[in-house]
Amino acid sequence: MLIVALGAIGLIGVLGIYTEYDRLRQESEMIREQQLQFDKEKIKNEVDKAVSQIRYRMQQVEKKTRQSIRKRVEEAHTIAMSIIETNSDKYSDADVRDMVKTALKPIRFNNDRGYYYAFGLDGIVTMNGQDLSMEGKNLRLQEKSGGFFPVEQILKDIKTKPDGFYEYTWPKPDTDGVFPKYAYVKLLSPLNWVIGTGEYPDEVKLDIQNEILDYVEQLRYQGNGYIFISRWDGVSLTNPGKGKNNLEVTDVNGIKIVQELIRMAKMGSGFFWSM
Repeated sequence: MLIVALGAIGLIGVLGIYTEYDRLRQESEMIREQQLQFDKEKIKNEVDKAVSQIRYRMQQVEKKTRQSIRKRVEEAHTIAMSIIETNSDKYSDADVRDMVKTALKPIRFNNDRGYYYAFGLDGIVTMNGQDLSMEGKNLRLQEKSGGFFPVEQILKDIKTKPDGFYEYTWPKPDTDGVFPKYAYVKLLSPLNWVIGTGEYPDEVKLDIQNEILDYVEQLRYQGNGYIFISRWDGVSLTNPGKGKNNLEVTDVNGIKIVQELIRMAKMGSGFFWSM
């Protein structure tokens, strides 16, 4: 009876231990699952925030292009008017024109792409900060966009509208073909000039993309968490592996990580677990 009693006590103890172990195991599994869900939500939120920021910035391409070129032309107009008002009573008209050209021609902006140009009300180029060979040429009938003559249109509008935006296609330096371009022009009345500058939206888009990559590379959360960006062909645009093609990278189980990430991205979104 003593042996039976001890056996029963032992069995009860074992069952109690097992029950407690099973309870702790279930609680641990629940905590792990809760933590995993929390981590997944955190990762999703960080990615969603980054994507929202990227989309917002890309939507600003046209707005940023227009703001930039308008600001630059307004600055050029202010510089020119200051030179004219300061020197017109002391120097000849030809000297004042040369002063304005000397002041504006060297100015560069937008990663050295931007420059100023000017043409008279007769369409003849009086200044070109990029290509001196253009000066003296008449651009009135220079067609650049399927029957659209930009300079001719500007000269028609300038009679009633002293400044404004224009969209057309135009060649790029050292590049074949023509490309969409925005221009902003403003009448410089004392010289009977139209001064302006322009920008290619695809160049601005590239600038913004580079800004986005710099922004994303600085993002950190929960200490060592980070956002990465990769192209469909597997080339990483941010660290880790920036500039490398990681399409064939595998984890310890032989799963091609980047290919899986790209597959899920093409589907819209998803979580991926790797060892």
